[in-house]
Formats: sequence, C-alpha cells, structure tokens
Amino acid sequence: MALDFDAVPSPPDYVIDGYLARCDVGLLSGDTGMGKSILLADAVAAILLRRPWLGRAVDAERVMVLDEEQPARVVISRYRALGVENEHTARLRYSLRQGLQVGEPGWDAWIDAELEAFRPDLVIIDTLAAATSIADISDNSEAVRIMKALRGIAENYECAVLVAAHHRKGGPATAGQEVMGARQIPGQADALLVLGRVKGAGREEEEDGAVRIQRTIVTASMEKLRDGFPGKPQRVTIESMSQDGVLEDMTVRAEPLTEAADGADELEAQVRTVLAAGPLRPGELAAALDSTNAGPFARKMDELIRGGVLAPREKGAPYALATAATTTPKPEPTI
Repeated sequence: MALDFDAVPSPPDYVIDGYLARCDVGLLSGDTGMGKSILLADAVAAILLRRPWLGRAVDAERVMVLDEEQPARVVISRYRALGVENEHTARLRYSLRQGLQVGEPGWDAWIDAELEAFRPDLVIIDTLAAATSIADISDNSEAVRIMKALRGIAENYECAVLVAAHHRKGGPATAGQEVMGARQIPGQADALLVLGRVKGAGREEEEDGAVRIQRTIVTASMEKLRDGFPGKPQRVTIESMSQDGVLEDMTVRAEPLTEAADGADELEAQVRTVLAAGPLRPGELAAALDSTNAGPFARKMDELIRGGVLAPREKGAPYALATAATTTPKPEPTI
C-alpha cells in the first residue's frame, strides 16, 4: 500500500460519534450483571428510533445483532420497553442463540451472506466469549485471530463492529486490563468503552402494582480511542418499570460524572478523611473503608488514582492522598 503523506486524510466516519467509526472494532467491557446487554440493546434502539446513544449522535440506518447470550423473552421485553416496534424491524437483522461462531469457516460463510444481503452500518456481537470461535480466551494468538476476523467484517462491509466482553474477576482497573482474557483483545480493538462499578439498584413498588428499578453505572469511560483522546467518564442510569411482571418501560440516561452526586463522591470523601492522617497500606485502608473484596477495592482505588485523588503508587506500596505537585487536574465534564 502506497502512503501519500501530502494528502490530508479524511476524518473518521463515525457511526457512534467520537467513539466508533466505520471499519473499526470496538469493545464494551463490564462485569456480569452490570448492564452490558442493556446498553447494547439501547444502542440498537438508538439506531432504529434515530436518537443519540449515551449522549452521542448516531449515524446509522441498519443494525445487525449476533446474540449468543440472551433468551428471546428477554430480548423482546427489553426492546419493547425501549420503544422498538414491528415497524422498525426492516432495519434490524437479529440472530438469536443459533450457536454461531465468528471465526469458524462454516459460520463465517453464513455471516458473510447475511452481511452482503443486509449491509448493516453497525454489527453488535454479544459476547466475545459466546459468539466467536476463540478456543482459549487467554491465548494471545487466538485473540489476534478472532480480532482479525472481526476486523475483516468491519472492513469488508464498511461497517462498525461493537463487541461485548466480560471483565476479568478481581482484575486491576488500569486502562484495558479490565477485559477478561488475553491482552491482545483490547490491544487489537480500535475503541474500548469500560463500565465501572455499579451503585446498588433502587426498587420502588407503587400502589397500582408497578415496580420501578433504577441501576446506576457510576463510571463509563472511553479507555481507548485510536482517532483522538479517550472520552471522559459518565454516569449512566438505567431505569425500568414493570407491571404484573411484564417489563413496560426502560430508559437509559448518560450525564457527566463530575456533575453527578453519587456514591463515587461519597467514596472520595471517605478516602480523603481516612488518609488525612497519613498513608495506609492496602489492607489497612480496606479495613478502614469496611471493604472486604480485594478486586473491587483495588479497582476503586485505581479510579481515584486516575482521578488525581490518590498519588500514583507501586504495587504493595501504601495509599496516600495526592499532593498539589502530583495531582492530575480533573477533566472538564463532557459527553
């Protein structure tokens, strides 16, 4: 390929503004039960209903979903609650629990035929582990093979590919290291959207029997973006309303994290109070914060280091508040 450095390159052709462009592969990573599949469903609804997703403009007409995770009853109830109706299905192609495996030759031929006939702008895969033929998710060679297969879909059909991935259990919160499996999984991706900790769901029962549930993802940050600077954290709130056991309504809202009064602010206040007297070793700080789970505790502390609340530290070293000389300025809120 000849490179012409005198030509001005074209800007990214974003399907999801500022996050995922055509011919790119993006990852959406989060713990089990955090809401990955709901956010993916909301992305589909955003395309079909022509509205933004997580505060970002969406430029797409058709979307294909390769779903090896959700049962049909869950898919139908969520999409109905998000506002999707039968009139929108002409722009949606959905494969549900067919046992497909991206990267397996027989299935690749079937997927290619579907892509050629439908020509989606966005392909959603739920999940990397369930819907691809990756034999060992911890093997870098296998990871590269699967990521190349996904990139082939994106480039050959000029669409964007968005893949759901699980967090590793008890893993660190350093950028990209949350994703379960080989380092080349996030390494080969063009964009990485990482979901942080979840604030406990609130449940409210009304007199007419309706049940309202609110779940808040305290942090949702763009940890990697090849075409620019990663986005700043957001607070994402998922609200649902059920009547007689039937999901009737669901909304997903995103707002700048720095404008949200939530548990993250409470944790920061607690850490500042505890460390005001001086540094503490990890076990001592965890005990002072009444935290018994090492994995989530380490991720929370790494978030505070990235946010400039805590000073950078070597593994095993005490935690200390950042000084004026070491504090990283907090970013201005954005969406």
